Amino acid sequence: MSYIATNLKYIRTQRAKQTQEEFAKSFKITRSKYCSYEDGRVQRPAVNFLMAVAKTYDVSMDDFYKRDLSIAINNESSNEFTDVVGTDGASFTIAPVNAAAGYTPGVSQDTDQQAEETYRLPFLSSQKKYKGFKIYGDSMWPFDSGTVIVGEQIDKVYMRSGDFAVVVTRSDGPVFKRVLNNLHIDGTYTLQSTNPKYNDYQVLGDEVVEVWKFAAVISQQFPMGGVVDIRPSDN
Repeated sequence: MSYIATNLKYIRTQRAKQTQEEFAKSFKITRSKYCSYEDGRVQRPAVNFLMAVAKTYDVSMDDFYKRDLSIAINNESSNEFTDVVGTDGASFTIAPVNAAAGYTPGVSQDTDQQAEETYRLPFLSSQKKYKGFKIYGDSMWPFDSGTVIVGEQIDKVYMRSGDFAVVVTRSDGPVFKRVLNNLHIDGTYTLQSTNPKYNDYQVLGDEVVEVWKFAAVISQQFPMGGVVDIRPSDN
């Protein structure tokens, strides 16, 4: 079941507190088109419009589709957001497997870390789900092995091309890469490294089981030799 229509009405009336005309105008679409989205006559609203609304009102695309926001946000005792504790930032766990920063020969088990531990960063949104991945390898220069990448879980369909993410596949486990989303063209992701000695490669969308978009990085060493801007794009 999709909650798009329900959530659009909730965001417009309870958070934006605007009329349909005002809300539509703020996102540069006609009132009639917006109404067709809100009343459910159009089952698949334009993705660019949904992404703009989600970004403006700090809602993940996954939640936009799968959760009734009026219940999840207003019910303080709800267990909807299972990785969140309290409202001062959000908690996350470190996955008990490393994320490859190179090619993917298979999942590398961290024998010293059999159980997930919980951590907290105050600037993470309490409305989203996060997980940390310790990377290994040298393909994602200038980040060394042992660096922890904290990712926000999103629907793989809505991964924006050019952004960085930990991509978890059925055969190879998690890898940290720049992602080119070609799902709508040929059903694949192209995964790119920042180290030029590594070639791009493709994975089938059906092989991707989870996508964790870059949210934060934790490291005990300052990146040497340069800094790569891996913040999500604004477009």
